[in-house]
Amino acid sequence: MQTLVGTVGHARRVGVAVVLAASLAGGLVGGTLATPTLAQRDRPVHFEAGIVALTAFEWPWFVIRDGPIGPRNTATMEISVFETDARALQALVSSSVDVVETSLDAVARSVEQGADVVIVGSEVNRPPYALAVRDSIQSYADLRGRRIAVTDLVGGSTVVLRLMLQANGLSERDVDLIPLGGTPNRYTALTAGATEAAILAQPADFRAQDEGYRLLDYTTARDYQFTVYAVRRSWAEQNRDQVVRFMRAMVDAHRWLHEPANRDPAVALAAQALRQPAEVMGRTWDLYFRDNPGRIIPRDAELTVEGSQTVLNVLAADGQIRDASNLSRYVDDRYRQEAMAGR
Repeated sequence: MQTLVGTVGHARRVGVAVVLAASLAGGLVGGTLATPTLAQRDRPVHFEAGIVALTAFEWPWFVIRDGPIGPRNTATMEISVFETDARALQALVSSSVDVVETSLDAVARSVEQGADVVIVGSEVNRPPYALAVRDSIQSYADLRGRRIAVTDLVGGSTVVLRLMLQANGLSERDVDLIPLGGTPNRYTALTAGATEAAILAQPADFRAQDEGYRLLDYTTARDYQFTVYAVRRSWAEQNRDQVVRFMRAMVDAHRWLHEPANRDPAVALAAQALRQPAEVMGRTWDLYFRDNPGRIIPRDAELTVEGSQTVLNVLAADGQIRDASNLSRYVDDRYRQEAMAGR
């Protein structure tokens, strides 16, 4: 897997992805950012933040808000939940929040429509969604004509599901996609019998499995850049130090979560934030950080070239963006790079 910074040293590997990585490492928008003073780094900073759902994907946010990383960075955070990427971006564009969790595909669509938003880091690179199904469904072929609970009809998790279906001989026309919002809503639909299948994040997938539902497949094998950290581009340019400090806290949170010594406190934080049993969150930590270190939640909050290119290719093929090679239109990596300086 190539990261957007790590790829630059391999510029002889010709291709669009290499060009994208090189442009990101160069900062995308001319030059480098000035380093903030020590006093700027130490003064308290507060973020109004928005996330899409209460799942394990949002683990880094809880580590900042409730764990050791917020105090370490003299940062506090108020978090609102918006249920869909579109609502999160609406809140960002309207200045209701400073930063949001959303998806690359949602940002790309918004920018194409004129929105003043930009990605500054990655939350989840390879989404670990489980396709949970009723026990009577033994294979993908059994999904034909069945109802599958999804977030919406265009979001990242739905796109990943389409790729899974295509890889197993089905198209979205072969199934009935039911848009229901976040994982908690989709889990409820599955367990209440409103659908025969659902695309679920953690820890809902483990709960479903414990209740007798089958986990037919996981999405972790697919390179698809998923959830990201986004801000208003103009606000970031005017509040550079705040954005750098946000990304410094996020990088610290990502690294803290990967440390085996932090497993128990990380599990306790997530169990409290998500109101889930510690045993289930322990299984989730093992999936993310023991079995797939750096692949699901990246160590340094970095996007990947391959996963980002997959997203843009899908959007271009659907006519939602014009140019699949222009990742710099949607991402500014300078803030993350400055945040990592000296780390």
